[in-house]
Amino acid sequence: MKMVKVTVEVMLQQVHFHNQLQHQKTLMDNWLLDLVHPHYFDERKNEAFAHHYIHLETSQPVQVLLVQFTNLFTHSTTNMPLSMVKEDLLRRIKLQLPKLHFQSFINDSHCVVGIPASVCPTKGEVITLAKRLQRHLQEKAFIVKTAIGHVYPGVVGYRKSYLEAHSSLELQESFPQFSDHIHIQDWGIMDFIKRIPLEIRQEFMNRYREQTFQLSDTLRHTLQRLFDCQLNMKETANALHIHRNTLLYRLESVEELTGLSPRTFDDAMILRFILLIDDMNKE
Repeated sequence: MKMVKVTVEVMLQQVHFHNQLQHQKTLMDNWLLDLVHPHYFDERKNEAFAHHYIHLETSQPVQVLLVQFTNLFTHSTTNMPLSMVKEDLLRRIKLQLPKLHFQSFINDSHCVVGIPASVCPTKGEVITLAKRLQRHLQEKAFIVKTAIGHVYPGVVGYRKSYLEAHSSLELQESFPQFSDHIHIQDWGIMDFIKRIPLEIRQEFMNRYREQTFQLSDTLRHTLQRLFDCQLNMKETANALHIHRNTLLYRLESVEELTGLSPRTFDDAMILRFILLIDDMNKE
């Protein structure tokens, strides 16, 4: 009889502990959903919630790692529903990145992870960490992308880092050729252009649409390689596997069609902007 009583008490303790963990997880989920809401954000309310309910020290500088999963539903079964798949993923992430400030799924495809700056003090270290996590998840047959924002303290900073990571993911969608661009800082001028309101980008494009519309895919590809090679003619010709004279002929064709010379810095910058905006507008 005593043995039964002890067993029941242990079971009740386990149930109580499990319920406490689930309650804490729900609180964390709710706090993060408020933090990353695309339109509404109450700094004071979010800060107070973090302190009083999840006991989070928000003065600690943190960088947000955003993990995007594709077709996560394909991993769920009758015995392993999507909620359990996500819980298993959170455990895997925790094992790979043990010193997290916070982590939670904000929907069925995105997981937000807060990495303290003290764990990864440099950009290179956090990128290495993100790539290691990405490889680990890919080895488990998950289709996954990662993105990272800058380091900031406070809930406003955490939100800003999340938005930067989200922007990096969107840029990865627009420019899949830059597969190594994970950190928002990697995107340079592309991130700057993306922040320009769409109507201003469109107005800029309209000034040159008639000329640039005539550019063939070959000429566009040639320009892209020229920019990738920092306007270096020899490197561009080698990258395209063409003779230098063929390259010059193509660049002259661009100038004839657009009135913009890719061999002059100012015109090259305009053409670079046009190609980038064109790719972004395909989102």
